[in-house]
Amino acid sequence: MSASYSIDDTAPRNIVIDGSDPSFLRLDAARSEDTAFEQRVLGLLRRIDNFGTGRIILSGIHGMTAQSITIIPTGLVTESAAIRRGNILAVRFTTASTDGYGNRVGNGSGISPDEALLHELVHCLRRMRTWSCPSNYLDNSSVSDGFDNVEEFYAILITNIYSSESGRTLRRDHSYDRVTNSTAPLLPMIEVAGMTIPDMRYADSFFPRHRDTIELMRTEDFGFGGLLFNQLTNLPTSFNPLRQLIAFESQPRPAASSVRADRGTATLTAPRSGAARTTPRRGRQ
Repeated sequence: MSASYSIDDTAPRNIVIDGSDPSFLRLDAARSEDTAFEQRVLGLLRRIDNFGTGRIILSGIHGMTAQSITIIPTGLVTESAAIRRGNILAVRFTTASTDGYGNRVGNGSGISPDEALLHELVHCLRRMRTWSCPSNYLDNSSVSDGFDNVEEFYAILITNIYSSESGRTLRRDHSYDRVTNSTAPLLPMIEVAGMTIPDMRYADSFFPRHRDTIELMRTEDFGFGGLLFNQLTNLPTSFNPLRQLIAFESQPRPAASSVRADRGTATLTAPRSGAARTTPRRGRQ
């Protein structure tokens, strides 16, 4: 027995939750643990759908009618890469706060159950969109600041937009401290009027550091592309570097100034304001 999900409950119901799959963890069917897992994941999918970021990703998956995703239980990690099995993607996922051995599952920014699930669904959507040419995925192009590669950068970026939309702290990078079993926050906390809140000033430095990679997200013709990029850009969240890119590009260029030299007249064009521009990578290698 398994549960299936689709946005708006319309066909195709191409997200399947199978709590009885024993590939990584065998749940006790006699105690209805498999059913409990399926219902818990269904609840998380519905929570994700409550927010604009999540709905965009789920709608993208819903549109991939030729493939499906199966979410199966694991007791080992909170997030892991999707595994291709024939014409489906299998996603290992845990909904518990402890694993099957009683060990505490990871904690920290960006890895609560719905955030971890959305992170994996972003990977799934990109993989589904490159299904006919799997060499396009995974993009292992390195990204600075601890993100490891482009794929993890996008998954964390979109999950951070979702986290800011749902009022939670943002994840700094793809690193994971196995000693403390946690991730690190992107923003330091400050005291304001007796309350501890994230210092959003640090969020403004994210876009300038990663402008080229964010721009590639829009210009690539696989994985995301312009339509999904534009949908995410329109989200009025407190953290949205995609919207910052559009705002940056819409800034007027300073007017050219004419300077008369000793010999003749030279026309000098002032450099474009903002961070120095480099040519973004054009695709996966």
